[in-house]
Amino acid sequence: DIPPGVAPSGVPEFDRTAPFTEFDDSGKPLSRVALFDKYKNYYRCSVCKQGFCGLCMSVPYHLGHTCEEFKEFENAKRCLYCDTPIQRDDASKVHASSPTVRQLQSCLDKEGVDSSWCVEKRELLSVLELVSNICDSKDCKKQLQHACTRKFECGHQCGGIRGERACLPCLHEACHENVSVLKGCALPSADDWCAICMVESLRTCPSIQLKCGHIFHFDCAKKKVKEGFPGPEITFGFLKCPQCSEFMEHESLENVLRKPLELFTMVKEKAAKRARIEKPKTSMKSEELEAYGLSKYNYYLCYKCQSPYYGGNRDCRLRLDAGGVRDSHNPLDLVCGGCSAAADGKMVCSKGHGSKYIEYKCKFCCSEATFFCFGNTHFCSSCHLTRPDGNPDYIPPPCRGVQFCPLKVAHAPNGEECCLGCSMCRILSQ
Repeated sequence: DIPPGVAPSGVPEFDRTAPFTEFDDSGKPLSRVALFDKYKNYYRCSVCKQGFCGLCMSVPYHLGHTCEEFKEFENAKRCLYCDTPIQRDDASKVHASSPTVRQLQSCLDKEGVDSSWCVEKRELLSVLELVSNICDSKDCKKQLQHACTRKFECGHQCGGIRGERACLPCLHEACHENVSVLKGCALPSADDWCAICMVESLRTCPSIQLKCGHIFHFDCAKKKVKEGFPGPEITFGFLKCPQCSEFMEHESLENVLRKPLELFTMVKEKAAKRARIEKPKTSMKSEELEAYGLSKYNYYLCYKCQSPYYGGNRDCRLRLDAGGVRDSHNPLDLVCGGCSAAADGKMVCSKGHGSKYIEYKCKFCCSEATFFCFGNTHFCSSCHLTRPDGNPDYIPPPCRGVQFCPLKVAHAPNGEECCLGCSMCRILSQ
């Protein structure tokens, strides 16, 4: 049967067999009406090959809709976050009922949105209008509860987060001329992608402007910090702005940044102390020593005491990476020398360094141990990858003597566990 108001296409085969199994851009099967409209009005430009509607000249073609349906779809009120058409109009109903300030406040409190800044009734009504512009999706409702509800003088909604001391600048391009640029950063458009997730535009989620001036989704920035460093080695790229590599700073990220920044301070101090002992006659300043140490040494996070410990130089790790293989690590295997020494009943340093700088050598070669596996075996990064302990016929290479040994110290034969003692005392003696 041909739908009411739809004329036959004139192609007998199509009129007899429609609807075919065709789908729109969202994966839904096309209705018979939509199929007839497509075969009557769908054209493709001979120059650019772009599909368009020959009746309403819409580009691209409105697949899944007739011209009338597409016009209604385009003119429908849409969710500010997900762009879904909204059928209800709560704001108009509330306006028509002439509510009191108390009723408006009660309505907004139920929605869980921020109206603490509102002083006049018209401000409460503008917040209610914002609520009516959000669909019923749980994700969008959650975004609204964390969003700033203020409106700029230009009439556009603030795209920032709730409780900021200063609102995010208006990201609509028409308003860019009236916004002061922070640190020379070009202000992005509301339709530009977030540079962290690279999936959604800035307008789809509440965003923040970092101290460096760049703007990202608040949830993306928070998630980036919470995920931490990706491998066994402690790195701090997750704390930096992906556009300028400065450390991220924002009032809303203070709580989530506190522990990673404390870890950064600890690693920086340990790296600088080791660099200062290795280079006693250097003329480098404290900041230069810290940068040198961070670029040269690898530090790992001890699973037991949650403190960073030295685990070799970065160039050793880079040589492993150059081979195209990254070993999967178990955080339980990362144990510092101090915790290993305590487990073995070893004495701590008697010269004031305590157990913080106690180190072990790799059981199978002449390298500092990074991993402590099975509660009894120390591995360097290379041996942890090749796992010589799994080969019963493996014979560890013998040490060539103190003069040629990378550790520069006499130690037990390779194949046996060996505590190197305090690394600071060892460096000073060398």
